[in-house]
Amino acid sequence: MKNSTYHLYILICSILILNSCVQDDDFKVPELEIAEPEISGNIIDIDAVLGIYHQNDELFTFTESSDYVEGYVISSDAAGNFFKQLIIQDKPENPTAGIAIEVDVNPLSAIYPFGMKVYIKLEGLSVGLDNGVIKLGRADGNQISRISSSQLDEYIIRTPRIETIIPRQINMTELSDEVENLYMRFNNVQFSRFEVNSENSKTFASDDLDEFDGERILESCEVNRSIVLSTSTFADFKSLRLPAGSGYLDGILTRDFFDDFYTVYLNSPTDIHFDSSNRCDYEPFSIAGSINCENLPLRGQVIFNENFDLLNTIPVLRAAGWIDENISDGSTKYTIGSFSGNRYPQITGFNSAEYIIDSWLVTPPIDLDKTSTDFFKFDLQASYSNGKILSVLFTTNYSGKIETTDWYLLEDVSIPIGPSSGFGPWVQVNAINTSCIQGSEVRFAFRYQGSDPSGTTRYHIDNVKVIGE
Repeated sequence: MKNSTYHLYILICSILILNSCVQDDDFKVPELEIAEPEISGNIIDIDAVLGIYHQNDELFTFTESSDYVEGYVISSDAAGNFFKQLIIQDKPENPTAGIAIEVDVNPLSAIYPFGMKVYIKLEGLSVGLDNGVIKLGRADGNQISRISSSQLDEYIIRTPRIETIIPRQINMTELSDEVENLYMRFNNVQFSRFEVNSENSKTFASDDLDEFDGERILESCEVNRSIVLSTSTFADFKSLRLPAGSGYLDGILTRDFFDDFYTVYLNSPTDIHFDSSNRCDYEPFSIAGSINCENLPLRGQVIFNENFDLLNTIPVLRAAGWIDENISDGSTKYTIGSFSGNRYPQITGFNSAEYIIDSWLVTPPIDLDKTSTDFFKFDLQASYSNGKILSVLFTTNYSGKIETTDWYLLEDVSIPIGPSSGFGPWVQVNAINTSCIQGSEVRFAFRYQGSDPSGTTRYHIDNVKVIGE
């Protein structure tokens, strides 16, 4: 009993002493100041390291070297979009060269914060090309591997200097290897309308097809160009929806994993500043309006019918009065496809490298003045779907040119959404009542508004009919 009382007494005294000596507001983790390092060697710039690689055109290992390269940290893994990689550029403003450093440490942002000036010891490191990007690291055969955590302080030397990084302004026509691994600002840009529309608004990287990175199309409102924004499926912000407006974005320019195209990586979604709700979506002319006739049960006789069995080529299709035209100056147009003896017009923007596709298939003129009740119907197969990019319009006064004609949207057309991989089934699209449309030369149009790679759904069209009485 005496022993227990003694222990209780000691515990109470200890608590009182701690409370009297340490207040919550006063207790802080000691800050470790970073001293200015003494570099005993030659300091070279990043461009010199890049030049050494280009001179050898293969992996080069620095041996018996006293050189150090200096740069400023422009990557941050705080939001999970970078992994075991540090990217530096030569200057905090108006940079001209950057390089990636492979490091077997995660996270790095607490050690090397954004804007910190660092020195990289080159002795024992190698410079080489990896996935289309020049990197520094340890040699592993002909590959660049990561600097081990135990060698981190030896090779990447911190300084107390942290600068404000001013993004370099870039136009999408200026993308090149010379500006890789730089912190860039893309002004007056937006995400593709196929990725932010209300029906199919995408996240940064948590959609069904996002396996390693989510790849989203960033369009320029100044030039007819686009670039891919890549987001890791491990990023903290992967499930956020893409912003629908327009503005500017700051990120690091690099290459995709397969070295097929340029791409941009964000440090954080806060680097997107889409403050305007206005968009610059391509629209060569304004649609005159839309129409939705009263719902009526389908009835009548076939007054126009095309199953395309005899129209086996586009010239034959045109000779029959059909119009096939791409009005966006691209090469993606409708073609004639076939399967098991069945022919049909088909279209897809896949692998077209055209980020604006506006292709039309227009029927010959059809006389609707002879009927009091009529319906427009067709069969459709939607495949490899990544957006609903087909619409149906009509005109009663075709001018001879699509862009100068008054077109009206048929609202009551239910375009099916096919599977994202593989072919979908043939669907008989609902019969659209067109009885409120009058004219002796009415033309219907299938308008395909795509964008490679974000809007490339494949469509097959068949059995186009008008039924009336």
